[in-house]
Amino acid sequence: MIFKQKNSGLFCISFDSVAMSGIIVELLKVAKVFYDNDYLIYLDLGYEIKADKNNFFIPYSEEKKIIPHWINLVKTIDHPFYDYSEDLILAIFQSAINESKISSEHENLIENYSNYISERLIILWNELNIKYILVENGTLPENIIFTKAIYKAIEIYGKQNNFKKYVIWRNHDLMWSSEANIYKYGKFPYQNTPKFSTSRFISNVVLHDADYNEALNWCPSASISVLRNNFQVKKIVNYQKTRDGFRKLYNIPESAFLLARSTRIIPQKRIDRDIYLVNFLYQIAKSQKNDINIYLAIAGNPHENFDEYLRLKKLISEFKLEDYVFFTGNLKPIELQNDDENNLESLILASDLCSFMTSYHYDSFGNPIAEAISLGKPYIATSYKQYKHVYGDLGYQGLIFPISEDVDEQVNEHFAKKVYELLLNQDDRDAIVAKNTHIMKSYTQNNSNLIKALNKLLDSSLINE
Repeated sequence: MIFKQKNSGLFCISFDSVAMSGIIVELLKVAKVFYDNDYLIYLDLGYEIKADKNNFFIPYSEEKKIIPHWINLVKTIDHPFYDYSEDLILAIFQSAINESKISSEHENLIENYSNYISERLIILWNELNIKYILVENGTLPENIIFTKAIYKAIEIYGKQNNFKKYVIWRNHDLMWSSEANIYKYGKFPYQNTPKFSTSRFISNVVLHDADYNEALNWCPSASISVLRNNFQVKKIVNYQKTRDGFRKLYNIPESAFLLARSTRIIPQKRIDRDIYLVNFLYQIAKSQKNDINIYLAIAGNPHENFDEYLRLKKLISEFKLEDYVFFTGNLKPIELQNDDENNLESLILASDLCSFMTSYHYDSFGNPIAEAISLGKPYIATSYKQYKHVYGDLGYQGLIFPISEDVDEQVNEHFAKKVYELLLNQDDRDAIVAKNTHIMKSYTQNNSNLIKALNKLLDSSLINE
């Protein structure tokens, strides 16, 4: 039958190295399918992977408050070994992207340290009776040691257990889709980045056709599949109560307009555009002698990049918008709701318009747009590089501020006037929502499609449809 062994495990590991992000949210959607089929779920947040997060060997604590109860947090390595450190990982990363060939010294370290981590992985997987593995964002060359360690462990563990395909290796970001304008991960053909594996145990996954074509160009020998992020139109229960509850929490009148911006608070997300937009909206309202209130809620962790948070706060003060622009801190994602009114779903339902005016090169999918559509809200966005591949080509409709690879400009009054008109026209907003809802129902992954896709990737019929 299906998943007969109650204690079999799914091991998940994220190279994002943070407790909550779009990558973690998508990971949880897949993991929940396994959990619902009686698998135990284990998650390594990858704190010992990404050197720029300053999380090496920090024990889990507050993470348990935002990760669902059915997830068991684990660490592959939880204490220092040899001279494995942030400095070493950064040095190897710089070597990989800047030099024609990685130095022999670094090659030896990569080989020896990846062997050590591989051994730790195999010990952990045996202890937990792991049957399936989900690797998130493991291709980027930020930690070649860990990437090679997982590849080695997959081969050994798969052969030991006589497995077929048991690993999904999903790439949310790749070298050409993550700040390629500054060559953050080097230049094509990214010769020091470990190629997609051709292992019989691994299904390589990208998020959309644009990445699929680029991936085949980079690694023609690999078998690659497309698995879009999983969204579906949600049935809203107690809409008015939820909306009223969130607005009351932040003292927002029902008659006021609320813009929602849910994102990481980092410079690349260009939250400053939303603040400029609100300032323009008030100027337009004043010129038309229209006495309306417009609020902007920014959801995200202010401590991830505190300098950016302070810069945004200063901009808010310069525009005298302190009473109208506020930060909510981290909000639980839609998939992890509880009775607390202060969560992402409540923010979106309380809003009139959702914003995602990100920079051109940073986002490879753009989950906040789909989150808005799934909850019946219109959106505004920039024409970031992947927008057309993820949303535009499917016919989704929103107000789009045009940017390009060459011109990543600030929001202007012309665009603000369009936003102003949309806010004041409920019929137009309803028409946009109706169109986008229809498209989401037709084209995006729902749970049934996700299960079928996972079964195909794993060459099995192990997951109950």
